[in-house]
Amino acid sequence: MRWVVRIAGWAARGLLAVVCCAAVVCWPLSWRGPRGIVYCWSGGPAEGRSFYLIELGFGEGGAWFAWNRVRLEANAPEKTVAELRHAYDPARGWDVGTQFPVGPWRWGEDIWHGFGRLGRWSFSQSEPYVTADVRAFAAPLWGIALVSGAWPAASLVLFARRRLRARRMSMAGRCPSCGYDLRATPERCPECGRVAGGEREGVKRRGCDHVPAAMSS
Repeated sequence: MRWVVRIAGWAARGLLAVVCCAAVVCWPLSWRGPRGIVYCWSGGPAEGRSFYLIELGFGEGGAWFAWNRVRLEANAPEKTVAELRHAYDPARGWDVGTQFPVGPWRWGEDIWHGFGRLGRWSFSQSEPYVTADVRAFAAPLWGIALVSGAWPAASLVLFARRRLRARRMSMAGRCPSCGYDLRATPERCPECGRVAGGEREGVKRRGCDHVPAAMSS
């Protein structure tokens, strides 16, 4: 079970490292104009009467996740249905681009709740036969890079420190695990059981060398 937790931890750190690198790469590109990835589909009780669109985009030093839902009433005229089908083509699936010319922090101060690039945006609008709901969450790219890269960077620093400490201990004739003086017993540490190969003897040969004194007598 311990190795499962360890693998999950390394996988999480790797994913966060990828997010951090993506934020760093996207930051200079964001000032050249908004970019994003969009996915559009239709569904609901009446097929073709409800349209959904999600977007992951970035621009002007920030990134956002937006969710858009448009619902048509059952008695909507076919002209309105055709216009929305053309705008939210459900057959296109994934697409590269953005539906917003600017970031959500510029969509309106009355519906933007946040500070700078960090915040949320919500908007609902009802027209004849059509109801639209839009939600968006945004954060600065430098903040995303800082938060997502903190754990991987700290793990990398601690790993490097442990390796350097073990190397210094080995060069000084001490056990890399506990620091015990191994000049008298270089093959095995009498304090923690670590052998010269690297593993602790109690782990490598469990049940052989660590027999209780009451059983051995």
